[in-house]
Amino acid sequence: HKPRIAVEKPFGYSKSSAEELFSGLQSLIPAEEIYLVDHYLGKTISQQIPKIIDSPGDPGEISRIEVSLMESLDCKGRAGYYDDSGVFRDMLQNHATELLLLLAAGRSKVEVLESLSRPNKHQVVTGQYQSYSDHVGKATSTPTFASVLLFSSLPEWAGVPILLSSGKSQMMEKKEVKVTFKSGRVLEIGFKPPRITFMGENVLADDITISQNSYEVLLQNVITGNNQLLPTISSTLASWDLWDSIISLPHDLNIHPDNTDLPVRILGKFLITEDKPASPEPLHSLIQGRVIFRDSEEAIYEHVVHDLVKTVAEGTAEEAIHVAISGGSTVLGLFKHLLQVEMSWERVHLWQVDERCEEGVRNAVDLQFFLAEEIQGLMNVHFLPVSPGEGCGVGLEQFQLDFVTLNPAQRFDYVILGVGSDGHVASLFPHSTTLKSTVDFLHIHSPDPSVSPHRLTASLDLISRSRRVAVVVVGEGKRTVVDRLRQGDLEMPVAKVDAAEKLIWYVQKDLL
Repeated sequence: HKPRIAVEKPFGYSKSSAEELFSGLQSLIPAEEIYLVDHYLGKTISQQIPKIIDSPGDPGEISRIEVSLMESLDCKGRAGYYDDSGVFRDMLQNHATELLLLLAAGRSKVEVLESLSRPNKHQVVTGQYQSYSDHVGKATSTPTFASVLLFSSLPEWAGVPILLSSGKSQMMEKKEVKVTFKSGRVLEIGFKPPRITFMGENVLADDITISQNSYEVLLQNVITGNNQLLPTISSTLASWDLWDSIISLPHDLNIHPDNTDLPVRILGKFLITEDKPASPEPLHSLIQGRVIFRDSEEAIYEHVVHDLVKTVAEGTAEEAIHVAISGGSTVLGLFKHLLQVEMSWERVHLWQVDERCEEGVRNAVDLQFFLAEEIQGLMNVHFLPVSPGEGCGVGLEQFQLDFVTLNPAQRFDYVILGVGSDGHVASLFPHSTTLKSTVDFLHIHSPDPSVSPHRLTASLDLISRSRRVAVVVVGEGKRTVVDRLRQGDLEMPVAKVDAAEKLIWYVQKDLL
């Protein structure tokens, strides 16, 4: 009889420590005689997953996969161990990942793991229950909750959001795997109590005996040489390769009350908490009473798009969403990110906020070129009426009529504003009398001789009636604007912008 070694998780603390562990074990015994024991794989329900996952329908019809391992217990009494591991190493890298792999019937574990995307920081939400630091005996940033959004390149899972979540001190115990199909049908696999239901009906065979001790099952497998469901050395290293990349990401730790859930939901390709979006570091002192985020230029674009997608998602399927964007280079940077998310484009009306009345220097020239193939066929785009040779503002009255007809509320749902180096927004310049106009769209004469003299613009009144406004301050040339705002200069047009529901400033961190 060949000697065998059974090793219970954790299998290292990282990929490098796992490699060290396995190297040591393989110096004593051949790799095929090393059995890696994850007790979740010994549960009767887990062993039924590969058998049942294909039965409800074609796996290609899957629209969403969720693995949730929530515990009502906190870490009191074992916080010393837990603080060195956290939720990623304690539950997600092993138990949650192994349950996900069981859903890919017929695929090797390594193949599935290598197909999974490496998430960015906007696809990870972390939290910590309020009393955790008291249980540890010191302040600590170790997460006790995490949700991670993954995507796979496997054909049967293409575009399917995969959500892995686990947490301590949650409202209730919930340990389940949930597979939602495009038809709306749902397969639920629960561990406490053991159950497998499809559309609410039990599909667990009557002759299945629920084992009360998963370790007995696994040790019996070790004795008989059956490692069919167990992790292998290669799959464990592939798992660590994924989770090392996730653990190394910067995380905004959400502190939540003990025994309460931290609500998380998927929004396009983002993962957000229900009460606030994942966001850059807040700076509340820049402008009086405003919500201000600072981050890199690329991260700001991601966050603005995230908030815009959230606004669109909040509407009903039949409801039109009216979005306004000012001209300039900010637009192109944003659209590159916007095209990467899934959104109901057909419901979106995109309105141009301002335009220069000079041939060859129009804001819409680059925008039209960029939108021509990418977006114009997907959404309704409304350009301000500037026709070279016909004079500035010809057709503005009809444009206003179209706006009222298509948008009876006469307000935008979301406005994205870039900022000029003098603090102007849209074509609303400092000291202009048009700042007080209540007309929705204006034909103005710029007081600045260095810019195009004639312009069309949405009014400050119309912009400030909008539900949500994002003011985006990026680029080295905006440092003066930021400095003037910090010094309390609230006379610049950008400082006069408001919103009916939510005004957020996004400021490039290099400018602060």
